[in-house]
Amino acid sequence: MILFVLAVLILAGALADPLIRAFLANPLLNGAILAVLVIGIAYNFRQVLLLAPEIEWIASRGRKSMESSVPARPPRLLAPIAALFDDHEEEGVGPLRLTTLALRSLLDGVEARLEEAREISRYLTRLLVFLGLLGTFWGLLSVLAAIGQTIGGLSVESGNVALLFESLKQGLERPLDGMAVAFSSSLFGLAGSLVLGFLDLQTGQAQRRFLHELEDWLNAVVRLVPTAGGGDAGGTGGTAPDAFLAALMEQVAEGLAALKNSADADRETRAELNATLVAIDDRMAAIQEGGEQARQSLKRIQDAALHQQTAFDRLIHLLEEKEWGLDTASRDHLRRIDQQIARLIAAQGSQQERLAAAFHEDILLLARTIAHALERAGGSAERPPETGDSDGQEG
Repeated sequence: MILFVLAVLILAGALADPLIRAFLANPLLNGAILAVLVIGIAYNFRQVLLLAPEIEWIASRGRKSMESSVPARPPRLLAPIAALFDDHEEEGVGPLRLTTLALRSLLDGVEARLEEAREISRYLTRLLVFLGLLGTFWGLLSVLAAIGQTIGGLSVESGNVALLFESLKQGLERPLDGMAVAFSSSLFGLAGSLVLGFLDLQTGQAQRRFLHELEDWLNAVVRLVPTAGGGDAGGTGGTAPDAFLAALMEQVAEGLAALKNSADADRETRAELNATLVAIDDRMAAIQEGGEQARQSLKRIQDAALHQQTAFDRLIHLLEEKEWGLDTASRDHLRRIDQQIARLIAAQGSQQERLAAAFHEDILLLARTIAHALERAGGSAERPPETGDSDGQEG
C-alpha cells in the first residue's frame, strides 16, 4: 500500500503543471474531491494498522507458556474470543473445548466486524465517483448556459464583422471554462476512486489473511467437540457432564479407530496366511509327487535286483548240479556276487525306509509350521471370552 501511494505521488509530481491547471478550473469541488481521497487513504491505512494489536494479542497467547503477559489493553476486534479465553483460564479445566458451530460463530462475528469497517471505505470510493460526476454535470450546465447567452448576444445589425467575432470570442470563454470544470472534476473523481479502490482491495486482502491465520490458530489451540443434540451449541465444555461426555466420546472414537486398524491388520494377516497355505499346499503336492516317483524308482530297482539275484541263484544251482568244470575260486566269486546283490537289495530297502521316514518328518515339520502360523494369526485378533475357550477345549 505504501509503495502504491508513493507511486501515485511520484506520478502526480511528474504531471504537476497540468494537474494544477485542472485543479484551478474549480478549486472548491476539486478540493473536496482531494479531501475525500486523503480521508479514504488514511482510513484504509488505519484499518490495516488496527490489525496489529489483534495480531500481537494472538502472539502473546502463544508466548503465554514462556511467562509472557497478555497485553493490558484487550483487543477490540477479538473481544469475544479474549473474554472466552479469560473465563476458561479462571476455570482451569484443561484445554478450551468448543463445538464446531460455536467456533464458526466466533469467526463469522469477526468477519462481520471487518466487513462493517470496510463499508466506510467503499462509501468513500463511491463518493469520489459521485463528486466527479457532479462536477461534470455542473460544468455541462455552465457550458449550455454560456452558449445560450453567447448566441443570444450576437447581433449582425451593425455590419462590423470584426466586432461580431470579438463578441463571439468573448462569449465562448465561459463555455470553455465550464468544459474545464466538467473534465477536471471527472478526472480527479475517477482517478481518486481508482486509487481508493485499490487501497480498499489491499485492505480486504490483509483482513482475509488475518482471518485465515486466526482460524488456523483457533484450530490449533481449541479442541473441537461434536454438537450434542438439544444442548448448548456454543458451550465451552466447562461443566463436568459435558467434559465427561466429550472425553467418553473421544475414547469411543479412539477405540473404534483402534478396532478398525486391528481388523485391517487381521485381514492382511489372514490374506498372507491364505497365500502361505496355498504355497504350502502346492509344495506338499510337489513333494508327494516326487516321493511317489522315488518310491516307484526304488521299487523298479528292487525288482530288478531281486530278478538278478534269482537268476544268479539259479545259475549257481545249475552249475553245482551239472558240475560244468567250475573251480572253487569261480564258485566263491559267484557266491560273493550273490551276497553283494543281496546286500544291495537290503540297502535299497533300508534307503527306502529312510526316505519314507525323512518324508514323514518333513510332513510333521510342515504341520507344526502351519499350526504355529495359525496360532499367531489367532493371537492378533480379539481374544474370545473364557467360556468360549473352555467350550473349544471340550470340543
